[in-house]
Amino acid sequence: MPRVLITNDDGYLAPGIRALAPAIAQLGYDVLVVAPLVDESGVGSARARMIDRPIRTAAEEEHGVTFTGIDGTPALAVTRACSGRGRTWCCPGSTGA
Repeated sequence: MPRVLITNDDGYLAPGIRALAPAIAQLGYDVLVVAPLVDESGVGSARARMIDRPIRTAAEEEHGVTFTGIDGTPALAVTRACSGRGRTWCCPGSTGA
């Protein structure tokens, strides 16, 4: 089954990503949701504050999908999500706007 990474910059608790992930899972995909712990809109791939510090994570399950929050930027979330996972399709989440 193909794996789809769903991410955003609004955080793993954002309504858009919470609606998108179960819909993709219902299509038969193996869904992996990894996004920042909090809203990181506008930071892009900034990594300056990511050096030499532990990276906190949080996870919770909803509708059979595990939503994982990473204490860092959207770029860090994607990097951590794809490490060692083989081929993964990436689907940026909806902003809900």
